[in-house]
Amino acid sequence: MRMAQSISRFLKSNAHARRVLLVLLGLAALISTIQGFRNALAHSMDFQWSPSVLFWNGTNPYSHYLLGNADGAIILTQVPNYLHALYILFWPFAAIDFESAKALWAATNIALAIGSCLLVGRIFGLSKAQLVLLVCVFLMSTPLRNGIGNGQQNLLALFMILSYWGYKNWLKGVSMSIAFTKYSFAPLFFIHALIRREPAVFLAVAILLISAIAFGLWVGDMRPEMFVQPLLVAQNNVAPGAADLVSILRFDLGVSFILAALASIAAAAIISWLVRDTDDAVTLVILSLSSLAFFQHLGYDYVFLLPALGFLLSNHSPRGVAWKVGLAATVFYFFFFLKINHEFVEIVGESYVRPLGFMLMVVSIYLLLRLRAATELKSSVDLPLELSE
Repeated sequence: MRMAQSISRFLKSNAHARRVLLVLLGLAALISTIQGFRNALAHSMDFQWSPSVLFWNGTNPYSHYLLGNADGAIILTQVPNYLHALYILFWPFAAIDFESAKALWAATNIALAIGSCLLVGRIFGLSKAQLVLLVCVFLMSTPLRNGIGNGQQNLLALFMILSYWGYKNWLKGVSMSIAFTKYSFAPLFFIHALIRREPAVFLAVAILLISAIAFGLWVGDMRPEMFVQPLLVAQNNVAPGAADLVSILRFDLGVSFILAALASIAAAAIISWLVRDTDDAVTLVILSLSSLAFFQHLGYDYVFLLPALGFLLSNHSPRGVAWKVGLAATVFYFFFFLKINHEFVEIVGESYVRPLGFMLMVVSIYLLLRLRAATELKSSVDLPLELSE
């Protein structure tokens, strides 16, 4: 930690060193982004293009997949396990061929990544230099590169959650509804908004319900089962997560899916209740970390650590060594070490490695909850904040 502080003081006092560092980081970010784009052109195996094509051609992609996908219309690993609104929203991609759609979606994902950084900069009040550093580190990260290469929808969910959090108007509900199409991120933010009785959550639910009805009318399937088909598809078609409670319980300890789901929902409810009176930047970080820790996520979903990185870089973040070290270790592990981590998985097995990342997040959540409590206590008596100096 002292070495890091020494480096920080050196960079602050040496403008030339700062410029050189930013140039090097910028080059690394550019190389990583180009590689992600190239991977997307070659793969995009998770891009929801083929289910969207089926939908816009009048076929229910959920039923098509559940019945065996005999004609192979759903290609690669484009399993339709997202909510109905996503396939309506993806009309521009369904209207063009797959090769063109892959390039367009990869470019859209890169734009969403940069847009997410701008939103984090706004939420945390980052300076221009801090924002450039945030963008460079994020574009260099393994989860971002893998998400772009796989054609994932995680950056869309991240951008919409940040839009919901960063703005105070009726568009919050629209942003939340789009974010919730990737519903693995929904529980923490949904429960938190519900506890606070935010109008946005009711608008989001209405939009998702109307979208599901429109989906059913378009494909001629209004059975009650149609409304829960995304969950039926997902139940047995999601790989074990990288470091979450559900995956540890299900795949490492042999707990049933229902009990694992109940445990994760209980954890989400507790965290949401503990931060029920707040909607500031610290709360955003806590909810993002908790979503990753308590619900099943693969490596590319750890782009949701972007708010944690923004909080670390912010001049407005409170003093304290413990929470900064814990949060920095978590971000570094999932942004960069996770790729190297695959080598350890092959040696010792997932059941030993998965709890490490989970514990990093749990420790960070605990320290941030302490930070939240300390902030409220200190502000009540107008004293400077300190936490585990």
